[in-house]
Amino acid sequence: MRRFIPAAIAPAMLLGSLLSLAPAATALAGQATPAAAATPACAPASPEEDRAVALDWLAAITDKDLGRFATLMTADTIYHAASVADTVGPDGAAAIYDGVIAGFPDLVYTPADTIADGDFVSVRYTAEGTNTGEFRGAPASGNVAAWDGIAIMRMECGRIAETWMEIDQLARALAIGTAKETPLARALTTGVHPAAAPGATPAASCAPATSREAEQAYFLWDEVWDTGDVDLLDGMFTGPAAASDANGNGIALQEDLSTLVGAWRQAMPNLQDRTEIVFAEGDLIVARWNAKGTMTGDFLGVPPTGQPVTYTGITMLRLECGRIAEEWTELDAASMLDAMGADWRA
Repeated sequence: MRRFIPAAIAPAMLLGSLLSLAPAATALAGQATPAAAATPACAPASPEEDRAVALDWLAAITDKDLGRFATLMTADTIYHAASVADTVGPDGAAAIYDGVIAGFPDLVYTPADTIADGDFVSVRYTAEGTNTGEFRGAPASGNVAAWDGIAIMRMECGRIAETWMEIDQLARALAIGTAKETPLARALTTGVHPAAAPGATPAASCAPATSREAEQAYFLWDEVWDTGDVDLLDGMFTGPAAASDANGNGIALQEDLSTLVGAWRQAMPNLQDRTEIVFAEGDLIVARWNAKGTMTGDFLGVPPTGQPVTYTGITMLRLECGRIAEEWTELDAASMLDAMGADWRA
């Protein structure tokens, strides 16, 4: 199931509730970037073949064999990542990762969940390495850094044609000393999930979510952020996610989300996000989105500036019986905090 989503979506409810996604003009795949408009003159690869290419791309980084990018990416692949400028082609992507490997020579990427649907693949992973080299102008710290990431890749003819990468920039920056150790910075790290560990064992025996149920779960999640109506959270999560340490930081997922939504909407009451790509496989669904708002209130101790704030992100949800059991979100926290005028860089 793949969708390219309009800017405004009416609220959608989970199983047993109203199905009320409002119709609107759909953003087509070719509208993502100019390069996406071309129709490849080839038969598409299977989802499993595309998944293998995406995983091999991450493995090439771990293997320090960036020459493999040339066999895994198209000549004009567009590489989007929040922490660096967009680049084009395998050589452009390799230049970025040459710099990362120089800073973390023992860097290892460990993939976890993957989603493959149509010509899209998403991989959630953990990166870990020792900062023994200069990294983006900062001297080596000697510290081990670990951070979560989520990638979305658009495939053409069995190769990667476009990527979107979001990582926990603040976790990495805190580990190597390029971010200040403050409650603000800690509040915005996602906490490293052990990527190689299997997901939580389903608490109930049920069929995997349908495409429609997965879509509903994501858009209800999105509706909470767009409206600030945390009452919509009731019934959204599985029992463990609503009542236990489901997000790895000692706070139940439902409670954590309620607190975060309140903080974001206090700072930016007009906060809105646009979902650009969303697709699902089984009980996993992933979405790429961008958000914007005007900072008219305090944000976790950062005073209001009255200035516009924009940032991007990727969210992945795991469902059990049509309800959210786990969630991972990576967003461009560095750009967001810079736009807010926050004093976070060391």
